[in-house]
Amino acid sequence: LTQWMREYFDLVFGVMFALLAGAAAILTGLKRYIGYVVEILIIFTVGYLFNWPFPVALSITGALVSLSGVVTFIRFLQKYPKSDIPEEIRP
Repeated sequence: LTQWMREYFDLVFGVMFALLAGAAAILTGLKRYIGYVVEILIIFTVGYLFNWPFPVALSITGALVSLSGVVTFIRFLQKYPKSDIPEEIRP
C-alpha cells in the first residue's frame, strides 16, 4: 500500500480534492463548483500522465480557481455598482 500511495499520490490527492469540491457543490448548490471538480480531475490526471511535479498541478488548479473568483467578483461589481447603494446605508 505504501508503494502504491507513493506511485499514485498525485491522482489520489486530486480525487480527494475533487470530492471535497463536489461536496461543496452539493451543500451550497453553486454550479461553478461542478466546474472545479472537472478542472481538478483533468489537471491532476494530465499532470500525472505528463509527470508534472505535484506543486505545478496544485498551482495551476489554484490559479484557475482564483481567476474564477476574480471574474465572479468583477461580475458582482458590474451588477451592483457602488452608486446603487441607498444614501441611508452608505458609510
